[in-house]
Amino acid sequence: MDKKTPIRIASWNYDHALERDGDNELNIDNVPMDIKRSVLFARLLKYDWYKSKLKKRWNNLNESNLLSVKGLNERIKKKSDFVRQYVDKNFEVWPLESQWYYDANNYDQEIEVMLLFIERRHGRVSAYFEELL
Repeated sequence: MDKKTPIRIASWNYDHALERDGDNELNIDNVPMDIKRSVLFARLLKYDWYKSKLKKRWNNLNESNLLSVKGLNERIKKKSDFVRQYVDKNFEVWPLESQWYYDANNYDQEIEVMLLFIERRHGRVSAYFEELL
C-alpha cells in the first residue's frame, strides 16, 4: 500500500477484530464462517458463474502470495517494523494499565495474535473455497 492506493482499511474496533470478544478474549475457533451473512454475498452466491470467479480469484491471490499465509505474514512483519517506532508514543496516550483497556498484551504479543488469526482463519477460508461449487 502506498499513497496511490485507492482504498485503505484501518482496524477501528480492534477489540472486536480478529475474532475477539469486546473484552479481547480470543474466539478464533468459535466464530462460524458464513459469508452469506452479507446480503450482497448471499445474492451473488446463488450464481455458479460468480462462485466460479470468486474461487478462481481466491486461488490466484494465494498463488501470487497476496493472500497466502506467507505473503500476509511477511507484510504484517514488515509493517509492524515500521509501526514499532510509534509504539511508545501510542502507549503514552493509551497505557496498557488503563481501566478502559482490557488487554495487557504488549505490541509483540498483538502481532502474534494477528499471525495466529491469519494461520487459523486462512485454513478455514481455504476449506470454504475448496468446497465452493
